[in-house]
Amino acid sequence: MIELTYNEKIFLNFLLFFIKSFNYSIEIDNNNNLILKSFSVKVGDLKKIPIDTLNLKYEIYYNDLPVKLNETNLQTLETSTLIFRNLPENYIEKVKFFFKKLSNEKVIEENEHGEVLLKNNISKIYVHGFLVATEPNFLFSYNIKNPSKSIFQKLNNFEIPFKRTAYVNKIKNILLYCENAEIAIYLADDLKKLISGESHDEINWKNIQIHAIKLLNGLNKVLFFTENEEREYHDIIKIAQSKGYKLIMISEALRKSLDNERDIFGNKINSVERFYKEYSKDFQFDFVEIDTLDKEEKEGLEIIKRLLDILKIKITIKISNNMLQTLDSNGTTESCLIENQIIFKREILKQPEKLLKQFLKNISKLLYPKETSFNALLNTSAGLILKTLQTRSYKSSIKSKESIFRKFLKKFK
Repeated sequence: MIELTYNEKIFLNFLLFFIKSFNYSIEIDNNNNLILKSFSVKVGDLKKIPIDTLNLKYEIYYNDLPVKLNETNLQTLETSTLIFRNLPENYIEKVKFFFKKLSNEKVIEENEHGEVLLKNNISKIYVHGFLVATEPNFLFSYNIKNPSKSIFQKLNNFEIPFKRTAYVNKIKNILLYCENAEIAIYLADDLKKLISGESHDEINWKNIQIHAIKLLNGLNKVLFFTENEEREYHDIIKIAQSKGYKLIMISEALRKSLDNERDIFGNKINSVERFYKEYSKDFQFDFVEIDTLDKEEKEGLEIIKRLLDILKIKITIKISNNMLQTLDSNGTTESCLIENQIIFKREILKQPEKLLKQFLKNISKLLYPKETSFNALLNTSAGLILKTLQTRSYKSSIKSKESIFRKFLKKFK
C-alpha cells in the first residue's frame, strides 16, 4: 500500500513531471542532495505544481545556468538538472521507495515490454522506473517500458496508486516474452504451489501457467503430471525422478490444455505418456535364449505356445531376465506387450498361475484393443475355454501330462 502525505504527493508529482520524457538519471549524494538529470522537461507542467509551498531548497539548471520557474519564458528545457539540497529524511525515503534506480532490486530479465525484478519485501510496479503500485502477492516486481495511453494519462493526473486493471495486461506481456532460465526456476517452484492455493497471483493466470510450462520444458528436465496420474502411474513417475526429472504436479484442467502445446524450442511437453514412450524406446531387455531354459521353464513356455495354437494366433514370445515397467502397472511388472510380441519375465515361468494371468492379460489387449481391460479379459477367457473344449486332442494331451502346468490348466478349464 502506498501512503503519501499531501506534501509528499506534491514533491513526487514535481519529480515525475521533471522526468516525464523518461530519459533521465537520478542519484542521492552523501549530503542528502537529490540530483535529477532529464533530457527534456516541459516548463508548463512544472509550473502547475506548487512546489514552493513545501519550503524545500531546490535549483534547476539549463545549459549549466540556473533557471527560475516563475521567471523563465522557455517552453522546454533540454538536458536540464534538478537539485534538491539537504533534502529531509522523509523525502529521501520516499524517493528511494519510488525510483527503481535507487531500490537495489535485481533485474532478472529484460525484454521489449519491460523488466522482471527480484522483489525485496514487497512487489512493486514501475513505469519507466517510477513506482505506480505495489502488490502484496506478486512473485516479482516489474518495470513497464511501453506504457499505454491510459497509463500516461494516469501519470499526468498523478492517480497513484494505480488499480491492477491499469497494468495487468502489461505485466502479462512482460512475462510472456521471458525466456530466462532463472525465471523458469522461480515459476517452477510457484507452479508446485498452485494446487495447494499457496502460489503467487501471476501463476494463477492461465496464459502465464502455459508459458511457464513451455519455458520450463525447454530449459529444464521436467515432468508434468496430475494428482490422478500420480496415483495411476506412480512407479513410472518414480523412474522419471530417478533419471533426474524435476517433478511438477499440475491441475487436470491445465493438463488438458497441454496436448497440443509445444515448448519454446518447438518440442512436445513432457507428460507421463511422452516420458514413458521415450523410456520404453530406450529400455534394454536382457533376453534369454530358449535353449538355455531348464526343463520346468520350457514346460511353462510350451503351455503358452499351445494356448496360442488353440486361439490360432501367431505372435512372438520372448523371455527376459529384466522387465520394462508398464505404464498402467504399479508394483512389479512381469510381462509386457510390445507390437506383436509378448515378453515374459523369466522368474514367472515356474509359477503357473502368474504365467497364465500374464498371458491372458496381454493376449486380451491384443485381441480386443478397443474394449476395457475387464471386458477384453472376459472375451478372451470365454473364447479360450470354448476352443479348448472343442479340441479333443489337446484335452487328451493335457490329461496325459503330470506337470503342475497341466494340472493347473485342467483346473482352469
